[in-house]
Amino acid sequence: MSNELVNTFQSVMSKVQQSFTVVCDIETFRKESSFASQLFQKQPELYDALKTKEGQQSFASAIMNIANFGLTLNPAKKLAYLIARSDRKGEPKRFCLDISYMGLLHVATRDGVINTAFANVVREGDDFTLQGLDEKPIHAYNPFDAG
Repeated sequence: MSNELVNTFQSVMSKVQQSFTVVCDIETFRKESSFASQLFQKQPELYDALKTKEGQQSFASAIMNIANFGLTLNPAKKLAYLIARSDRKGEPKRFCLDISYMGLLHVATRDGVINTAFANVVREGDDFTLQGLDEKPIHAYNPFDAG
């Protein structure tokens, strides 16, 4: 990867640092900066999105959303992902923070919107019956069936 693009990444992170640390502490910023850097190392094509002003602005916004939502790019937690995509063919790619279902559950339980949530895979052939919104469903299945 070109030094120019690596320098662009570092420049954008430096510009975001002050705003980020208003919401979170400097240690959190360092961790998230490291996680973002790891993503770019694993997916060098992300650097292409930094070539445009829109890409740099959207990258800064995505990093700020990590602080604002209280999430992390920590791959072990799987709460959020930094994605570069374009809405239409030919448009420059822009970054967005994609929040996983685990991230949504994290935010909802942390903020007291829900007390708890459970998820199970329901496969074809399972006996699954909803009992209502506030009741546990009936789910009978063979856990050893690879289905």
